[in-house]
Amino acid sequence: MQAEEEYKIGRLEEAARLLDSNMNHFTGTLKLSAYRLLSLCYLGKDDMQRAEEYVSLLLKEDPYYNVTLQDPLRFVDMVERFKKGQVTITTASQQEETVDEAPVPVTLITEEMLAAVGATTLKEALLAYVPGISSIESNYEDNIAMRGIYSSGQQKILIMLNGQQLNSYSTNIATPDYSMSLEKVKQIEVLRGPASSLYGSIALTAVINIITKDGRDIDGVSFKIGMGNNGQQKADFLYGRRYMDLEVLAWASFYKSDGQRVFIPAAEQYAFLPQDGEIVVGGYNRKPSYDFGSMLNLDNWELLFSRSHSKKVNPLGSTIFCAPYGYDNYNDYQGEGVGHAVTSTNARLTYKKKVDNSHLSLQTLFNQNESSNYDAIGNVPKGVFLIPVVNSSELYGGPFQNGFQYLHWNDYSLGLNFKIETNYHIGSKQKGILISGVEYEYFSLYDSHFLCGEKNKVLSHSYIEDGKETVPNLVRIGHEQTANAFLQVKHYFMSQLLLNAGLRFDYKIRNDNQNVIALSPRFSLIYLGDKLNFKLSYSRAFVDAPYFMRNTLLRTYKGGSDLQPEYLNSVQFTTQLNRLVPNFDFEANLFYNEAYDVVALTRSEPLGQQYMNSASMKMAGSEIVLKYQSKRWLLNLNTTFQQVISENNLMPAGNGYVNSVPKMMNNMVLNYKLWDTQRKGCFSLHTNLSYTSKQKTLLSVRPLQIEKKFYQELPGCFLMNLGANYSWKRLSLSGDIKNLFDKCYQQGGASVVPIQQLRRQVLFQVSYAF
Repeated sequence: MQAEEEYKIGRLEEAARLLDSNMNHFTGTLKLSAYRLLSLCYLGKDDMQRAEEYVSLLLKEDPYYNVTLQDPLRFVDMVERFKKGQVTITTASQQEETVDEAPVPVTLITEEMLAAVGATTLKEALLAYVPGISSIESNYEDNIAMRGIYSSGQQKILIMLNGQQLNSYSTNIATPDYSMSLEKVKQIEVLRGPASSLYGSIALTAVINIITKDGRDIDGVSFKIGMGNNGQQKADFLYGRRYMDLEVLAWASFYKSDGQRVFIPAAEQYAFLPQDGEIVVGGYNRKPSYDFGSMLNLDNWELLFSRSHSKKVNPLGSTIFCAPYGYDNYNDYQGEGVGHAVTSTNARLTYKKKVDNSHLSLQTLFNQNESSNYDAIGNVPKGVFLIPVVNSSELYGGPFQNGFQYLHWNDYSLGLNFKIETNYHIGSKQKGILISGVEYEYFSLYDSHFLCGEKNKVLSHSYIEDGKETVPNLVRIGHEQTANAFLQVKHYFMSQLLLNAGLRFDYKIRNDNQNVIALSPRFSLIYLGDKLNFKLSYSRAFVDAPYFMRNTLLRTYKGGSDLQPEYLNSVQFTTQLNRLVPNFDFEANLFYNEAYDVVALTRSEPLGQQYMNSASMKMAGSEIVLKYQSKRWLLNLNTTFQQVISENNLMPAGNGYVNSVPKMMNNMVLNYKLWDTQRKGCFSLHTNLSYTSKQKTLLSVRPLQIEKKFYQELPGCFLMNLGANYSWKRLSLSGDIKNLFDKCYQQGGASVVPIQQLRRQVLFQVSYAF
């Protein structure tokens, strides 16, 4: 009542202070009234972001909240827009806009949708909800393909945390696994299509922006612990508070798993040197995966810090042999078991200020990565070589017991960017938003060392000592610089017709003093109807060859300094039907992609591989999404069909297929609330059904004769997940079963042989909020 009086006489700051300082004591209708009044206060101050945040919290408490005749029109419009699911996003145009206004098709994954699918990793969430994304197997890390385009690791999709890049500079990789906790997530914004016009290199096929919760969303402390089969252990911590002008968020997440042990007899292997043995599927151990960080907001300042680690156990041995190797027979190096391990630290300081009709933003960024590739070679018969260590003349004879190679490197990057956003008007009907910015980044790979041998015996090594290499190093020390500038205009010819166009110029000085120049345009014409929307867009994107591939002498990844960027041209036409039938949304998207200068394996060296910009591919496809949401039901259906039209020198493609990518993918997520009352709590059941059509998987049974390749057809695969959630007051329980029918199946991809996938996996979790 005191806040109401302060609001009526125009003392908006005092009204907001009273409500914020007493929010912990409000429940039921009082809490709804407080959120409404806070939104009105910030509307009165023209702070649309804060006003929308409190409307979001209001509808989270009561999704069917009804406005009154006394409410201001702007508040009524905001509530109705949020109730229609038109929550604002920022990724598509680096400004707040609805999904309908975005220049390319967007998939928005909310916190509720994550719970409805029981997702524990970013990859699981993407596979369930994003059309065009398919699972790709890699022997080293979790991997995905977008519209049939992928690499040895996840290098073609830009992944960000609140707008900050998580992809490593040295490898371009950001792995969508347990190093990216979902407990802190408010929503995930996925741009389906090239986005280099805003984000430069890596944003080749898609952009994924993980948006964290605000401190006020949590308003306290919550703990979650989980356990499951295969030695799964999971723990999560969240803390969030709003103290006047200071907002605090902190999170920590840990996960480990022994993985599933699968015995594979030699007769069923595609390996170069098959041998009976066990493989580990889905293992994350020796050192657990973790993700912790914090975010502070104070007036115009924002500080973001995060640190994460992940290492997936390699199911098979080295790329050369691809056979079981005996994971338990190998010692740890620097606390890591066999696998590709990455520990990343990211920090960003942002200053924002509004000046007249413009919004200014200045950011400083820091990223540091510690990476290692620990390859197991297994038992090699006498007379068979071990991978050369330093140069092609240095080989070691067998037999080898538990042979290995271990490569480790450290790098960091520093960045600075400035952005200005200005509103403009032309006459009485036309208006727009102009965004421009400049960025600079400095990268340095400053440390690297290598070990190779068997069991505890090191046969050869190289490392840095007093700034000098003891022997020629397998990853060159060096630094690079990039600078870019971008310009984007979003122009409304009228309320229903708008143009979104942009251009970005990227300039890189590589460590060998080669210069890389790239221009990335985008053009999108959008029609916004009451129920029916259309988008027609063209965009061009690029991804530069990773520093690691250009500067390593390790022959399984050798590319050389001559590698140039890869490019993708894309045309998309999107149709959206919103609420044509109550509670239903429909989207259909047609796309045509032309990829060229693709880095591909072109020939074999005596003891390794060679990559060059030698391939191209044209692909077309369609994506359909159907959504239904009511008080009890949540339904999401998506289906993708894609076809290779032509390809040149792209060995893993042929007959309309891309290696290990199905032509058709279908997913359904269904969540049903059995009851939702204050007395009994909320209990819901959910399921995720997926079907992928048959795949053509490339087999290379003799890597030393890489030209001898053939395809194996993997049959279509149907999978079902099942789960339940129960919450009562501050207590929540959940249980999920992945691969309910315990299907035994394989998946190919970046590895030269298909790899066994996880069978049935069960995880139970309990959480409590204080």
